[in-house]
Amino acid sequence: MKKTKFILIILLLLIFALSYSGCKGGNPFNFMIGKITKSVDKNKVSPGQKNSGGIGQASSTPKISQGTEITKTVASEVDSSKILESALGIERFHYSSGGRRDPFETLFKGRELNVENVKLVGTIWGPKGRFALLKEAGGTGYVVGIGDKIADGRVVDITSSSVTFQIRKFGVSSKVTLVLEEKEENLKK
Repeated sequence: MKKTKFILIILLLLIFALSYSGCKGGNPFNFMIGKITKSVDKNKVSPGQKNSGGIGQASSTPKISQGTEITKTVASEVDSSKILESALGIERFHYSSGGRRDPFETLFKGRELNVENVKLVGTIWGPKGRFALLKEAGGTGYVVGIGDKIADGRVVDITSSSVTFQIRKFGVSSKVTLVLEEKEENLKK
């Protein structure tokens, strides 16, 4: 009985000590702030030197007694957003369309593919995956692959003769399968 009380007291003291010490690992935001803070340089202003009125500097010359130095922080010429981008590994891309369609914009432009208005025209199998060829009543064709998002769901399976969608409407999830219609042509002899 005394042994269990002793162990319980030791555990409580250990938990208290750990909670009091806190986490010393930090978080990623502190890391980024540290990177940005390192970009700020400290310049010393000598007694006879005038300030140029730049960023972080006063526009008038402070009165300084002989032998004293004032330390002022001046933002580095390197933009802090560039430092943040390099710390996080962010790349910026600029696309000049030159009158062409922007490849990063959606093809549907406000209209989404609705399963109820399309029919399966064919399926394609290859080394890059499985794709389904869909056609709307108006003649517009679409090529979708497994995982592609549509109006209220996504494509979950493509076989040689069907495509299956997972549709979620009004909180209810259901699977819809479109089957390829094979045309039988009578050959004239």
